Amino acid sequence: ISQRYFIRKRKITVIPNWINTNIFKPNKKIKDKVGILFVGRFENVKNPKLLLKSMHGINEKVTMVGNGSLKEKLKILAKKYSVELEIIDSLPNIELVSYYQKCKLYVHTSFYEGNPKTILEAMACGCCVIAKDVTGVRELINNNNGVLIKKDSELNSAIKKMLSNTEKRKIISNNARKYITSN
Repeated sequence: ISQRYFIRKRKITVIPNWINTNIFKPNKKIKDKVGILFVGRFENVKNPKLLLKSMHGINEKVTMVGNGSLKEKLKILAKKYSVELEIIDSLPNIELVSYYQKCKLYVHTSFYEGNPKTILEAMACGCCVIAKDVTGVRELINNNNGVLIKKDSELNSAIKKMLSNTEKRKIISNNARKYITSN
């Protein structure tokens, strides 16, 4: 903006996405988390098919919240790969909280991002997030507060690793929440 429109940098303020951490927070009453959650548009740019294709050898329900042109293809892929899939139409933001709170993993598969609000919400709720290592995501997630994958082929093993290590998941979840509340 400064270079293109010749506006002084001191007159520019960047306000990143934010979330209400009093609403998006862990629910301590939920002891047994279940399944894998995806929240987003069912469009190629969000790459939801990757999650279903990466579920071989993993016996966890996948819940996808959203809408889009790939909805029917996702149902077909789930059958093809024997994935238990629940698709929930887009929800008001406040209703997403309970889904974040009760999932074992939140998976984000976008090809690119700005500042993904769903990751902020998931981290605030204490989710263990696995996401593609892309601009906008790598600024939020590090080795302590989530899992970044560089290649699509790494998603299956990252999911298996996090599902099999409850203690590691708890550490990442706690660090994710701390990161969001302090930033």
